[in-house]
Amino acid sequence: MTDLETLAAELEAAKQDLALFQRLTSAEQRVEQLTVEYDKAQAVNERAEANEAKAAHAARFDGLSDIRVETSQDPYNPSLMGATFTISWSAPAFDAWRGAHVKRHTRHSFAALPPKVFAYLVEENADRIPAAILALAPGDPVGAIDIYLSALRRGYFIGKVPA
Repeated sequence: MTDLETLAAELEAAKQDLALFQRLTSAEQRVEQLTVEYDKAQAVNERAEANEAKAAHAARFDGLSDIRVETSQDPYNPSLMGATFTISWSAPAFDAWRGAHVKRHTRHSFAALPPKVFAYLVEENADRIPAAILALAPGDPVGAIDIYLSALRRGYFIGKVPA
């Protein structure tokens, strides 16, 4: 190898060393700057994800409103087994004469509810579920309705039923 080639190789190595030295000496400031930029980008991303989740949640129950649960009691069977529940709600509908409109829907059992309406009831309006059913599984509206429907199928409750 000639002196010229050796000098060129050493010059190239020195330039790389200098570039590395400059990066290392400014590394602390770069870390601080990149940390701030990363935190900002992460906050923007979290806000976008939260907004997207809110929009998806709102779209999931889009159009459902005014859900009501009415109770009627059999005078000869004053227990929870003698109660019947009528669930009604408003939802968008379409027909050829009126076009798009809001229609009142009714079902006479929790078991007959469409899945979307059942989810709307237990997630958004659990306070509308009768207290006698909610008492079957406090804090768990889905579990409470499940216990109630299981008892209806069986014909009796297992264990003590809250009054």
